[in-house]
Amino acid sequence: MAARPRATSPRRPRGRTVDLASLRDRSLICLPRGAGIRSVFDAAASVAGGAIRPAIEASSPDAIIELVCSGMGVGILSESIAAADDRVVAVPIRDVDATAHLGLLWRSGNSAAAARFVEIARDAFAVGD
Repeated sequence: MAARPRATSPRRPRGRTVDLASLRDRSLICLPRGAGIRSVFDAAASVAGGAIRPAIEASSPDAIIELVCSGMGVGILSESIAAADDRVVAVPIRDVDATAHLGLLWRSGNSAAAARFVEIARDAFAVGD
């Protein structure tokens, strides 16, 4: 599954997109370094003029959404995660062209429950054998 970073806010900002430069002056809430979306965001920021340091690093996407809804700043999340919560709006970041990829790995010979999970995941993410 591929995901592009989005800026999230309780209100739609002016315009349909934002750029990295406009986020430099905002209080950003991100996942910790090493998370897929954070890595894509950091790489794009580096190319676009230097690192952007978040004001807050939250341990989970749900924590980011709660902090955004509390008025603590603008969150950086994948569009799919932001779209799942109607309290926030996901806005594309113009200068971020890359995507983060999520992979699901499993071993053969799993239990019936694990095999069913793999089947559901394949259907959900439209993945073949």
